[in-house]
Amino acid sequence: MTHNISLASDLMIIGVRTLEIKENILVSCEVACYNPIILLEGDLNLGEKFLIKCGALIVQMSNVNLSDKSTFNTTTLAGNPPIRLAKHLVELME
Repeated sequence: MTHNISLASDLMIIGVRTLEIKENILVSCEVACYNPIILLEGDLNLGEKFLIKCGALIVQMSNVNLSDKSTFNTTTLAGNPPIRLAKHLVELME
């Protein structure tokens, strides 16, 4: 990933390889009910000063490699996750 993203809906990334996010990338949610879900069989490599700002974040992968000043900020849009997200998580776990 090489460009900033502002989510206007849920984002689900599913893959079997490594996801590399370059330096100085921002992933943000316009409203609290949009939530990224990242499910990888490989690694997640985050470049320097990567920032994700969202109400909830679900990640599952082999390894996460954080560079200097990389941040996951899930308190920005504080609040309970939406009901549809909770139902979706139950389906993923089955």
